[in-house]
Amino acid sequence: MNKKKPAICILLAALLLSSALLIHPIAAEETGYQNITVQQAQQMIKQDKGDLVILDVRNQSEYNLGHLYDAVLVPVYEIENSSIPISLSPPLIDNSLLMDVYTRTENAFKLSDHINDNIVVYCSAGGRSAQACQILIDQGFTNVYNMLGGINAWMQADYPIYTSSHHITIDYNDQALLDIQPLLQYQTNCDSCQNQPNEDSYIPSIEVTKTLLEESENHTLYEVSENIDGVVTEYTVDKTLLWCHTEAKKNFNRTITFTSIIDDRNGECTQVLRLYDSVQHKDYNMTLFTILSPLDSETYNTSVTVMSYIPVGKTELLSSEWVEFNGPLTLSQLYDSLGKAADELSKDYKKSKDDDLRQFGKRYDTMANEAKMLAKVVKTYLPEYNKNILNSTALILDDWLACVLCAAVFYIAIGATCAVACGCTALTGCGICLQILALEQYWSNGVTYVCEEIVGCWTLGQPTYRYLTGTSEYEYYSYVNNHENLRGSSIDYNEAQIYCPDPPSMGQIIGTFNEEYVHGELQIYGKSAPGGYLSDLYVYVSTDNVNWEYVGFQRITSTSSYWIDFGYVETCFKYVGIVGYNSGFSVNLLLDCVRVTP
Repeated sequence: MNKKKPAICILLAALLLSSALLIHPIAAEETGYQNITVQQAQQMIKQDKGDLVILDVRNQSEYNLGHLYDAVLVPVYEIENSSIPISLSPPLIDNSLLMDVYTRTENAFKLSDHINDNIVVYCSAGGRSAQACQILIDQGFTNVYNMLGGINAWMQADYPIYTSSHHITIDYNDQALLDIQPLLQYQTNCDSCQNQPNEDSYIPSIEVTKTLLEESENHTLYEVSENIDGVVTEYTVDKTLLWCHTEAKKNFNRTITFTSIIDDRNGECTQVLRLYDSVQHKDYNMTLFTILSPLDSETYNTSVTVMSYIPVGKTELLSSEWVEFNGPLTLSQLYDSLGKAADELSKDYKKSKDDDLRQFGKRYDTMANEAKMLAKVVKTYLPEYNKNILNSTALILDDWLACVLCAAVFYIAIGATCAVACGCTALTGCGICLQILALEQYWSNGVTYVCEEIVGCWTLGQPTYRYLTGTSEYEYYSYVNNHENLRGSSIDYNEAQIYCPDPPSMGQIIGTFNEEYVHGELQIYGKSAPGGYLSDLYVYVSTDNVNWEYVGFQRITSTSSYWIDFGYVETCFKYVGIVGYNSGFSVNLLLDCVRVTP
């Protein structure tokens, strides 16, 4: 007799049980959907034969920060409407703009088309997904699975997500030791990261006057007078170029400067040092700058570094990597560490199964090489400034200027003054805002000092905006009221309305600019009317009011007005087409102003 047989049987039974638990989800009590673990969800995704839908029911901002590969976003508050089949006929009119909106909507993902497919639903931690699953079951969906623990549990299980934002912790002890994790995962355990800025923000009136007092090849002294809502502040800014290097080659030009900037306010002086590296290449522009706050003659108290890569031409996908240093290190060691971090990020992006993310691999190789080069420059040419830094933070990303325009954070921190003075606009929040706020001891020294002199904003005061000078309307079973309120530059809360109460109603406003052609950042100041509307807004541009180029779509749910951003439009245009379309979601848009920032 083999006395080991009972033990083998027990082992086999345990294996069969574990397999059963992996294959067969746990039914949720009296719900009709089934709860599954992230391990079971991963197996379902891995074994997908084309009939699986991965449904993300979080908000757009959460989705943008990171999501499961191939996941489709339908926020939980849209699930009920999205799950109801609706058949819409094309508009019976000769209007190419409205026809394009209809075609795009018909070709978009429709949740109602997947009523018999397997649907894995997830949110952050499982609460909203359970709610969404129940709605789907109530609507007749047959194979609905709630992923327990949401994307947080997915990341804790070390499964990959689609993201271009990471948090990097660097411990430096003879060499840089890196810990890289998705920024979404880092924020899960960061209480202060959960506070979202209010979109409805007060924008102050700012007038800035600069008077040049002294100027030489390496030195500039001028007086600044700022009038912010009637409060006048005056001070002087003294800039001295300490070191400069330039080189010109076949494919690129590089300029590196090291500058002292001193703010003098009634005899109280504050100094920062700024190293600024700018590369203009035929394929990209790259900037790396560090702001150093001296503690004493031997040590820096803080440093903030931003390294950015801006490819030639428009890019739809931006990356942002927050870097936190756990201990002191020298300036050259900081750049060596950033180079290593960029190297590791490049490897991660190159391994991605997504083509869009893989494009970052080469970009981060370039940034890594630039950071390592700067480490050598500091050691060789600026040894007297290669001091220990007690507290350092950094950001690595595409187009930091697009990200620093996250005015919502500035509104909360400094009353919007820097946001306006730098020509900032309300884009999605990002780490650079918090990085710049690390210089909080300097905000009291004035808007100009921080925005232009320290950060390096390229403009002061209000930017040169372009506004609509003419408008017209078109109604297709809809109501378009007071379209002329979109004209002009004032935010006066006299709003144009596009109201589309029933499908397939459409409302259209065509706006014209006084200039021959414009291009730049396109934004609309507006909101959705109170009452639970999910207002679909489509935007187009044209040179002739006949041939239209699609710019973008947003579903507006906020009942507080804010700048709805449609990104940078490189194409020159004279007309803007604004369309509200009820494809199953009632539309009630209240729009105050349209502007283009060149």
